[in-house]
Amino acid sequence: MKELLSRLGNTPRRTAELLLISLVANILALASPVFVMLVLGRYVTYGVDATLYTLSVGMLLALIMEFAFKQLRLKLARGTNLQTEINTSIGAFGLLASCRTDALDTQTAQNQFQIQRNLEHVSSAFNASNLCAVLDVPFALLFITTLYILNPALGLVCSLFVLAVFPLRFISRLLQEKHQKSLEEANARTSVIFNNAIRSPDTVRVFDPLGWLVRSWSETTTKLSIARANMVQGQGSIEISIASLQVLLGATIIAIGSTYVVAGELNVSALIGANILAARALAPVSRFAQLTPVFARATNALVKLREISALETAEGKNIPNKSCSGLLEFRDISFTHSGMPAPLFEHLQISLPKGAVLVIKGANGTGKTSLIRLLLGLLVPDRGQIFSDGIDVRQLSPHWWRNQISYLPQEPAFFDASIKTNLQNVNPDIDDDALLAIIEDAGLKRYIEENMHGMEMPITAGGATLALGIRKRLALARALVRKSPIIILDEPTEGLDIEGRERIYNAMNRFSRERRTTIVISEDTDMTRRASHILDLDQKPVPALVQTGLSAPRSGAPVK
Repeated sequence: MKELLSRLGNTPRRTAELLLISLVANILALASPVFVMLVLGRYVTYGVDATLYTLSVGMLLALIMEFAFKQLRLKLARGTNLQTEINTSIGAFGLLASCRTDALDTQTAQNQFQIQRNLEHVSSAFNASNLCAVLDVPFALLFITTLYILNPALGLVCSLFVLAVFPLRFISRLLQEKHQKSLEEANARTSVIFNNAIRSPDTVRVFDPLGWLVRSWSETTTKLSIARANMVQGQGSIEISIASLQVLLGATIIAIGSTYVVAGELNVSALIGANILAARALAPVSRFAQLTPVFARATNALVKLREISALETAEGKNIPNKSCSGLLEFRDISFTHSGMPAPLFEHLQISLPKGAVLVIKGANGTGKTSLIRLLLGLLVPDRGQIFSDGIDVRQLSPHWWRNQISYLPQEPAFFDASIKTNLQNVNPDIDDDALLAIIEDAGLKRYIEENMHGMEMPITAGGATLALGIRKRLALARALVRKSPIIILDEPTEGLDIEGRERIYNAMNRFSRERRTTIVISEDTDMTRRASHILDLDQKPVPALVQTGLSAPRSGAPVK
C-alpha cells in the first residue's frame, strides 16, 4: 500500500482527478438500487407505464454515464502508472548494469535472476485496474451512508460486515507473505538450475548424466509445486471466506429487514434496495481483500528491488579530463577479497610512463585479474589510489575512464547480437572500411567470409558457443576497434594457435609504435622478453616489480 500511495502522491493533480471521477461514478452507481425501489414501490403499486419508461430511461442514462466515467478513470490511472513502471524498470536495470562489481557479488544468483520477475510482480500488482479498485474502497461509505438513511439498523449491520473484511485481509496477508517468500526462492532456484543446464549442455551430458543437476531440479520443482499449492490454497480460502461473508450479509439484511417490514417501518421495495446497497458497499472492500496475494507478492518483490537499488554504484565525481596520455601510477595499493583472511597484495607501487609495457605474472589466485579490475574501476582497493595523468581514477566518470581502455579479457563475453553490432558498440563512429581492416588484422576475415551471414552473424549465449580461438580473435578485434591510450590483455595468447599468437604479437607491435601503454597478464616468455616492467604477484605480501630498462619498440619487428 505504501508503494500505491507513493505513486498517487507523485501526481497529486492526477490523483485529485481520479478521486473526483470515482466519486461521480459511485454516485451514479446509486441509480441501480434507487431504480429497483422506485419500480417496485411506484410502478408495481400504481401500474403507470409512463413511470416505468421514465425510470428505465433514467437508469439507462445513469448506467452509460457510470461506464463512461469508469473508462475515463481507467485511462487516467493507466497514465499515472505507465511512466512509473517504465522508470522503475529502467532504474532497476540501470542500477544492475552500473553498480560496482564487488557490490553485485554480494547478491545471490537467485536475486539477480529474479529482477525481471520482480518487476513484473510490481507492475501486475499496481496496474490501472487494481488502482481503480483501491480508489473505490473509500466510497463504500457512500452506500453505507445511504443505507443508514434508509434504515439505521441495516446500516449498522452492513458496517460491521465491511469492517470484518479488514482483519480477514490482515491474516491473509501474513500467510501469503510467508508462502510468497518460499515461492520466490523456489522460482529463483529453478532459474539458476535451468541456466546451468542450457549454458553448458556438453558438460551436463558428459559429467552429470541424470545426476546432481536432475536431482536438484527434482527437489526444487517439488518445493515450487508445494509453494504454488499453498499460494493457491490461501487465495482460494480468502475468496471462499469473502463469498461466504457476502451471502451471510445478504441473508442478515433480509432477516433483520423483514422484521421492520412486518412492523410497518420498511416496505418490501426498500428492503430489496437495502440488500443491493449492502452488496455494493461490501463489493469494493471484498475486491481489495482479494488483492491481498497480489500486493503481498509485490511487497516482497519491492524488497528485493530495493536491495539492488541499495548497491553502491560506480559513479565518480565526473571531473573533466580532456585527454588521457597513458601515464599510470599505482600508489600503495592493497586489496582483500570479501571473506578472505589476508590481502591478495599490499603496498603495491607501480609508475608506468606513456607507452610502457607491463607484464603481470603469478600463479592462479594471486590477484592478476583482480588488479586489472581495480584499474577498470570494477573493484575498489582497501587502501591506496590509482592515478591517470595525476588524477585519481575514482574521481573520473566511469564511462569516460573505461573508454580510455581497450580490454581483452581472459574469458571473452559478448552481447547476444551480430558481430558487427558487438564491434560498433565499442566505437559507433568507425566506418565499414576500418572495421573490415581490423577484422583482417584480428585473423577473422576467412571465418566471416565463410559464414553465410558475414558480419551480421548472430552471437548467442554470450559467445559461449564459439570456439575459444574465434572468441579470442573477436575480442582482439573489439580491443583494436577502440582507439584507447591504455591496452589491457589478459592471457591473450592462451588457447590460440601459432597464427593466432602472431596476430597478438602484431597487435602489440602496433600498440608500441603508437606509444599506447600496455598491460599484459601472461606467462608467455615472448611477452615477458619485451616488457619494460614485470610484476610478480607470487611474491607476498608485497609484489616484486622489476624494471627491465627496455622501452616500447618503435619498429615493426615481431615481438619474439
